[in-house]
Amino acid sequence: MDKSTTATEEKKEFPQIIYLTEYRIIILSILIPFSIIGVLIRIGLNKLHQYPGAPVDYLVYPQFVGCVIMGFCLERKDFIMESYLPLYIGLKTGLCAKIGIIIGMSIIGLKFGEHFADLIMPNQKAPAGLKQQIILKSPKFKDLLFLDWICLFFGISSMILVIFLATFIKVNRNILFATVFAPWYLSRLDNNFGSSTFPIGTFSANMLGTLILGLLFFLSNGIIHSNLKCEIVTGLMDGLCGCLTTISTFTISTLNRRHAYIYATISIVVGQVIMIFTVGIYHWSVGLTKTCSS
Repeated sequence: MDKSTTATEEKKEFPQIIYLTEYRIIILSILIPFSIIGVLIRIGLNKLHQYPGAPVDYLVYPQFVGCVIMGFCLERKDFIMESYLPLYIGLKTGLCAKIGIIIGMSIIGLKFGEHFADLIMPNQKAPAGLKQQIILKSPKFKDLLFLDWICLFFGISSMILVIFLATFIKVNRNILFATVFAPWYLSRLDNNFGSSTFPIGTFSANMLGTLILGLLFFLSNGIIHSNLKCEIVTGLMDGLCGCLTTISTFTISTLNRRHAYIYATISIVVGQVIMIFTVGIYHWSVGLTKTCSS
């Protein structure tokens, strides 16, 4: 008996891509209130656990909380994006990245958030092989949804409110200045920009934030003395630098990547070098005296 052989071509299964479009102005609008809320949560958690004899460093708490929310959002990313795309960006980029400025606790928080999502939303997990891609476009106001108008309203009004409070309220102005500087972020530096093995966007944001933080720390230790300047510098450190740098995005960037160790090592080493040049050399040679109290 002759056996006939048929050549079978191996099919490559490509992930199904769903394209989601959104207006840039809506994304910017929803980032403003979420950034302000994230900064206030981070400052509050820091103050709550910043006392003599604290069992762990006070930075652990905002890191953990930010990564819990990040893990929840990532685990139900597709469901949230399909429900209302700006909400996902506001939670992930606006809220989580602003709460988290202890990698171990961050990864624990990330996994806890994923498990929590499985617990309360077991039927909303996206099917395997599904990938969503965001396309930003210019606004057409006639096509805006009711939720879009709400985002616009809260984005503009929250920015006006914090500027007004920082201008006229004389108590805790460092916190108010932090909320003013909180919505500043690098929208053009995408997390996957440049290479799939090295997230240049996250790396650039963290290194730039480290550089600015080092310079501001230098100014607040013996260079400036007036209360207003100290409040502005502290606000920039908590608001701008706290939002520009992100441990939660850094954590998910180092997960499931073949070059994770290279990326993490370069980030830590470059960050330390930046701080040595901005603060360390002057401190070792001349000395720093803290003149601004947070």
